[in-house]
Amino acid sequence: MANCQAAVTIVYVQPAPPRSADAGVFPMGMRLYLPEEWANDAPRRRGARVPREVRFREKWRIGLELIRQVRERKVPQDAVTADASFGSCRESRAALRQAGERYVVGVDPAALRVVREEMTLRKPRKGPAGRPEERTRFPKGKRGRSALRLAGELDPEEWQEMTWAEGTKGELKGTFARVRVRVTKKAQPTEEVD
Repeated sequence: MANCQAAVTIVYVQPAPPRSADAGVFPMGMRLYLPEEWANDAPRRRGARVPREVRFREKWRIGLELIRQVRERKVPQDAVTADASFGSCRESRAALRQAGERYVVGVDPAALRVVREEMTLRKPRKGPAGRPEERTRFPKGKRGRSALRLAGELDPEEWQEMTWAEGTKGELKGTFARVRVRVTKKAQPTEEVD
């Protein structure tokens, strides 16, 4: 890891291949990711011949820029998929929704705090004269919990085994549950429902 280069990449995957191993995967863009420590270290940059225009940017910002560039080329697509370094960032998920993108992103299930979408929230109350209205709140005694904990609380019938392709060593399958959740921030409900 000490001497590796990290890049943010965007690839196009051919829809519905007969086998996962046969999927057509086409690179669409790649950008060097430069950690902040490197970006601010002129001797290290010179020694590694890092181009002057390469600056520190968060990986999710680089990813969004690559998505925008591919969308400008009018490449047909169904959804954006990304790993947890992209999906765990609230701002990247918000940017995808704002752009009208359908997406499936990884998240850190121990860090993301959620409640089931169907939880009835307490309506905001009017504040005293001259004070802002209170925010929507959780019912008394309820609060967000990690997505990992929520998954552990699901009933067995909410889980379903799925096979999505034939790989080189057999079926690619897993057990999944689909639950609509509301993301929380600072122990308060947000408008983000996924």
